[in-house]
Amino acid sequence: MEMVWLVLGIIAALVGGVNYGMLLGARKVVESAGEEQMQVEQWAHSGQAKGKEEVIRWLLSPVSGEVVHVQNGEELLLLFRPVDGYLYAPWDGRVTKVYPFGNALDLESEYGAQIYLQLGEDMAEGERYLFRPKVVGREVVGSGKKLLEFERKTLEEKGRDILLTMKIRFPAQTQYQLSVKEGDVINHGNSILVLKEFAH
Repeated sequence: MEMVWLVLGIIAALVGGVNYGMLLGARKVVESAGEEQMQVEQWAHSGQAKGKEEVIRWLLSPVSGEVVHVQNGEELLLLFRPVDGYLYAPWDGRVTKVYPFGNALDLESEYGAQIYLQLGEDMAEGERYLFRPKVVGREVVGSGKKLLEFERKTLEEKGRDILLTMKIRFPAQTQYQLSVKEGDVINHGNSILVLKEFAH
């Protein structure tokens, strides 16, 4: 691998005058991101409990945007700042509730984890039309299914800082590890954490 980078650096320097040090810097960024993801994957496949079946599941980002807050506790709390007006299902499961205003809903995964998704806070009644749910209560959805559309630009013009609140409560015998941190910019469908569920 070292030889490949050396050859690329020489070619780039001869053809375009690219600084080899810059190329090596880019290499370090790529390898650092790869190592972080590799560590999460190694964790996912390690430590199987004796006498129990281990099930590994990946939770995907429901929006494209920035991770602005992460808080671990009895339930996991994540805040995102979306860059567009779409909200997607982060896993396979069922919609258990769509809230009347249209900007929030509850999901239950196929293995029992509960998730709450809400766009914005303290919305005015006249802003209800800016949120358009694409699912109904009790609907079964697949990972990546569009759950909701909203008028992000219009809300921002009204002075609203629209954040997505994501709260997750996991069932017993479940472990998880995050693969994102505050400040990360992600696309919807990117993996944000891996879960290990142990079944007897």
